[in-house]
Amino acid sequence: MWMGIDTSSYEINLGICKDGRILFEFSQHFETARSENLLKIIDFALKSLNINLENLEGFAITTGPGSFTGLRIGLSCIKGLAFPLKKKVVAIATDEALSRCIPSPRYKILTLIDARCGEVYASLFDTDYKKLWDNKVLKPEEILKEIREKVIISGDGAYRYKGIFNDNFIFFEPFLTSPRGGVVAKIGEEKAKKGEFADIISLEPHYILPPRIKKPKL
Repeated sequence: MWMGIDTSSYEINLGICKDGRILFEFSQHFETARSENLLKIIDFALKSLNINLENLEGFAITTGPGSFTGLRIGLSCIKGLAFPLKKKVVAIATDEALSRCIPSPRYKILTLIDARCGEVYASLFDTDYKKLWDNKVLKPEEILKEIREKVIISGDGAYRYKGIFNDNFIFFEPFLTSPRGGVVAKIGEEKAKKGEFADIISLEPHYILPPRIKKPKL
């Protein structure tokens, strides 16, 4: 069994899968105390399946881009659990996980992750989930100039700026602002079979841009 966790936004998404089948999935929005809540959700997931951490083969975690605080919380938690138990860890890009949440897409997939300050991280995938764009930093208005065909759109950046998009942009329903935990777990299991493991010690969030901290007014 593999546990998948995404904390790249204000949501905690967690899933457990075995042999490609999702056994447990949870998603909830949290404004604060995500670290405490994540540990509680992990405990709830294990008790729901009547298993413990030793029963897991490993952990899959989204590493960004996304919320700076959220990514640090998720990675710190996974490192703290995986290292002493000698469990494998698989790192997954947030945009990749988002794209895989859309089954059998008819059109290309555009994932938009909020980069704050009026910008988004934009990635484009074909219908086989092959990445065509890799996290371009764009203003939402610039995307209208770049995209001239129908695309399926997802991510918290898409939701934040949904008012500007025209009919070429199809919002997947149910709309996803962040990756499903079960899908993260499934991708982790797939990558594990290929031997694509992360080094726990050196694994860090993939921020792309530095934190944007507003200076206090004097």
